[in-house]
Amino acid sequence: MARAPAADADPLAVLERYARAGARWVHFVDLDRAYGRGANRDLTRACLGAAGVRVQVGGGVSTEGAIDEL
Repeated sequence: MARAPAADADPLAVLERYARAGARWVHFVDLDRAYGRGANRDLTRACLGAAGVRVQVGGGVSTEGAIDEL
């Protein structure tokens, strides 16, 4: 299976490519949130809504409150 570049400029395009390539799951990590440097809630929500595949989210999403935010 093809792999996305580590720092692709458009994460939604990466999700679309994976879905077209037949991916059934994508693991999405918000590294900013994981390292306490902010959060990418809007991007995470967009990925969850547009993925077309199941998305496992990680990176500082460790409480029910954090899950509810998404």
